[in-house]
Amino acid sequence: MIRLVIKDFKANSMYLLLLFVVIAGISFGFNISIIKELDIETELYVIAVILSTTVASKVFAISDNEANADLFFAALPVNRRQMVMAKYISSSMLILITLGVHYLAISLSSNEALRLEHAFMYQLPIWIFSFLLLILSDAFSFPFFFRFGLAKGAMAYGTFLLTLMIVSILTINMLNPSDLLYEWFIILTNQHPIALITELAIFGCLILGSSIIISINVFKHKDL
Repeated sequence: MIRLVIKDFKANSMYLLLLFVVIAGISFGFNISIIKELDIETELYVIAVILSTTVASKVFAISDNEANADLFFAALPVNRRQMVMAKYISSSMLILITLGVHYLAISLSSNEALRLEHAFMYQLPIWIFSFLLLILSDAFSFPFFFRFGLAKGAMAYGTFLLTLMIVSILTINMLNPSDLLYEWFIILTNQHPIALITELAIFGCLILGSSIIISINVFKHKDL
């Protein structure tokens, strides 16, 4: 299984090198824009980090798909469960590395004034929290990709998210639990960062485990 991950990263080494240059450029550019007082919103940088990390993971999967990586891996002495696990590990590692490059780039290019003005962006727990959220998003999306393929899977996953959002909005409007949700949100965000990360990690592990089981069952019956 680890051999599959290593082979996958070696096959995409040029893409990874270009990716890390672009990722580092985004974070370096944000700090430089603040130093030069170009009025770039912090929220825009956060969105750029999330989008670039998500796109990096999906482009990696597209590259594998175009290279017929599944057919290549199927010819190796590995079973389909190991192939599925390798994809999850590769995606998680890529998310971790991408966020790591962002964090190093923004930390190395900062100064004391930047750290004081945008303190939350340099706090490691925030980045760990972001990693767990992105892993959670991966866990929800993978079964769709294994079942329908990348293009149709993206559409199916998008439809699922849209349906979930509509149902959530309708439920909130019908029950009108705004005060309760606000109180719950305050309680959640006022927790110690370590406690919040631990809770999210436990919840994420449960979702990830369920996602892996579903993906393995789907992939076992899929024609390559």
